Amino acid sequence: MNFLKKLWKCLFVWNVPSGNQEELERADVIVTQAISRSKNGKPGCGNELLAMVARQLHRKYPDTPIIPQEEVWLAEKSIPYFAVAHVPDGEPWDHSTPTWNTESVARFQAEICRKNGWIRAALIAVPVHQGRAAWTMEKLGLEPIVIKMPGVTNDYCHNEAAYWSARAGWRVVVREFFCRLYFLFTGRI
Repeated sequence: MNFLKKLWKCLFVWNVPSGNQEELERADVIVTQAISRSKNGKPGCGNELLAMVARQLHRKYPDTPIIPQEEVWLAEKSIPYFAVAHVPDGEPWDHSTPTWNTESVARFQAEICRKNGWIRAALIAVPVHQGRAAWTMEKLGLEPIVIKMPGVTNDYCHNEAAYWSARAGWRVVVREFFCRLYFLFTGRI
C-alpha cells in the first residue's frame, strides 16, 4: 500500500471493520493489546473489559491459543494462555517507551505465531486502537481479524490510569492520532 493510502487510513479510518463469525472461527490465535494499568499497578477497568472479551472467546473457542499483553493477563489469570507479552525487565510498566509499545507487543506475538505456523490472529484491542494495532500486525506478516469490542473509548478509561492519556476518552483519541502518524512516518505500519 502506498504512503498516501496509509496516510488516509491514519487520518480518517477510526472504525475498523470487525471480522465476521466465519473469519473468527478460522483464527489460528487470539492476541490482545492493552490499555494503561491503574497507578497502583492493578489492571484497571479497560483491561478488565479486554479480559472479559478474551474470556468469552476462550469459552467459545477453547482450543484457540491466546497471547495477551501483560495487563490483560493481570485482569484474567484463569485462562490457560499460550504465552504472555510481559513488560521486559528494566522497562517501566506505567507508560509506553520506544522499546515497549504496540509494535513490540505485536512483534512478540508475531514471533510466536511464526514459530507455530499461525497467520490469522483475532485481535482484541480498545476500539480506537484497533486500526493501528491491526496495521502493525499486518506489517509483521499476520492477518488480523478485528474483534467487535463492547462500549466506547471512554468505557476503557479511568481517573486512576497510570498513562495520562487513558484518563479520558478524548485523550486516548488525541494520543492515538499522533501515535498513528509516528508509526506511519517510522515505517511501523
